[in-house]
Amino acid sequence: MTDHGGTRDPSFSLSEARSESPEPAIQVRDLHKSFGNRPVLRSLSLDVRRSELLAIVGGSGSGKSVLLKHLAGLIRPDRGSIRLDGVDLATAGKEAIRDLHRKIGYLFQDGGLLNSLTVFENVALPLREMTSSGEEEIRQRVTDSLARVGVGGTEAKMPQEMSGGMRKRAGLARAIVEERSFFFFDEPTSALDPVTAMSIRDLIREVHDRWKSTSLVVTHDLRLVQKVADRVAFLHEGVIRRMGTFDELSASDDSVVRDFFTADYLWR
Repeated sequence: MTDHGGTRDPSFSLSEARSESPEPAIQVRDLHKSFGNRPVLRSLSLDVRRSELLAIVGGSGSGKSVLLKHLAGLIRPDRGSIRLDGVDLATAGKEAIRDLHRKIGYLFQDGGLLNSLTVFENVALPLREMTSSGEEEIRQRVTDSLARVGVGGTEAKMPQEMSGGMRKRAGLARAIVEERSFFFFDEPTSALDPVTAMSIRDLIREVHDRWKSTSLVVTHDLRLVQKVADRVAFLHEGVIRRMGTFDELSASDDSVVRDFFTADYLWR
C-alpha cells in the first residue's frame, strides 16, 4: 500500500514565505529508474509536506540514495514526474534547475568534498557562488559551521588528509553553512562514533527547525529517525511501502515493515 502523505533583509526570511504555502514541497508520481537490467525504483509516488522532516528508510540497495538524487535533480528518471517547489524537473530549463540547486543544501553519503580544495574552500563554495558575502563574513561563517559539526581547526586540511567520518562532517558543514529551502542528508551519521552521531542528530533537527526548511534524511540509523523525523517513508522493492510516524511504522501490521523497525531490538 502506498501513502503519498502529504546578506539578507532581517524583516523577511525564506522560512516565513515557505510556511504560508499549502502546496506540497515535493511531489513525485510514477517514478521509474533502472540501471542496466536492474530496476531500482518502480512506479514510486510520494508527497513531502512543506517544512516537514521526512526520513527515508529501507534495506540496503532499496534505492534510498537513488531517490534522493532524483529529488535534487542529480539523476534523471526513466519515467515519471518530480515537482520540486512547484517546478517540474523534467521540463525545467537550465536556469530554473540552477535556481533550484541554490535552494538545496545536500550532504552526500561520502561527504562529497572536492579533493583539489582545502576543507575551508569546500565549505565556502556555496557562499562564494550563491551569495554576495564578503571574504571576512565567509571566513567567519565557514569557521562557525565547521565548529558546529565538531571539526573546527581543519580549515587548511585537504580532504584526503581526513578520516571518512571527518570528511562526512565537513560535508555537513558545507550543506548547512547557508539558509536553504531544502536540506537533503544522505546517511548523515554513518561512519561516526556514537557521541558524534548523537550531536549530529541534534544539529539536523536544530537546523531544520530554525529555517523551517523541508528536510529529507536517508538513513539506516533508527535512533536518528525516532529523534528527528516528523514522518517516515519505508522504501521496499522500489516503492514506498508504508508512510507514517515512527511509532505507526514500528507497530505496523505489515511484517516486512515491522521487522525492519524492530530488527531484534538491536538498535535500541
